[in-house]
Amino acid sequence: LQQRKADEAIAQFQRAAQLEPKSAEALSALGQALLGAGKNEEAERALRAGNQLRPEPQSMTALGFALARQKKSEPALAVFDQVLAEDGRAASALYGAGMASEDLGKAERARGYYQRLLALPAEGAQRQLVLDLQKEALGRATSPSPAPPASAAAGPAIGPPAPGR
Repeated sequence: LQQRKADEAIAQFQRAAQLEPKSAEALSALGQALLGAGKNEEAERALRAGNQLRPEPQSMTALGFALARQKKSEPALAVFDQVLAEDGRAASALYGAGMASEDLGKAERARGYYQRLLALPAEGAQRQLVLDLQKEALGRATSPSPAPPASAAAGPAIGPPAPGR
């Protein structure tokens, strides 16, 4: 049932992107739906296209996760750092940057991102997201272990890893 809904959402976003090929919103939504369905290469293409039209932090973060899931850790880290240059408190980008740093063997740098994430206040509309990401980052901040496979690295682009993945 969930897969069918994801496929339907992808089809709807594909139609929207075909009708409005210059719509950053349609391309970003398509990319995020593809990412959520595990179609990482397709997600990367759609997200890159959307971000070329109009860079937006949520879409950029999704692109970072699409790259990380493909083990393209260096470009993923560059994307996460670009988001963090605009908003140093972007919880998902901090988590993604930590994971990408781990994949690159940069444990101290990863710890720095995780510690910044742990220092964020959990409040407002992003409260639950911040709490979930902080829970994931807690163990990694004290002793990063080898990162999980990139395919299991993150749930939907802006959220924490899915439980049990």
